[in-house]
Amino acid sequence: MAKFVISGHQATLVSAKLDDIKKVQSFDPEILCLKDEEGDPVFAVAIGSGEGNISAYGVEFSPKPDLNGNAIATIKMCFGADTTADEVKKQLAEAFAGTLTKLAEIEDAIPASLTAIDLKVEKAMEKIEVL
Repeated sequence: MAKFVISGHQATLVSAKLDDIKKVQSFDPEILCLKDEEGDPVFAVAIGSGEGNISAYGVEFSPKPDLNGNAIATIKMCFGADTTADEVKKQLAEAFAGTLTKLAEIEDAIPASLTAIDLKVEKAMEKIEVL
């Protein structure tokens, strides 16, 4: 489950394993996109470049994982020196509650997608003969 880690003036969104997201992005990219009733994209997850990007419309994760192999996206935050930790947490929660909810929906779909991908690869391997 995705969560924010705040350190100084930056907030890092930590999500699923980066390799899992990359695998799903390669084999089953539709899992990483939520759509409305008309089929139009409303939220998406992708692997990008740099430190990532977070918005109400999606998350672009850094191509480099954290030390635990998790996908991360980092944003800079501006607040006064006298701002309390609780105020910072509230500001972040108010700004990204929808993002966290939508990201959780995508994260919940990743394990089933990975299982299906592994099955497809296994079946494909059965049809490959090395001479």
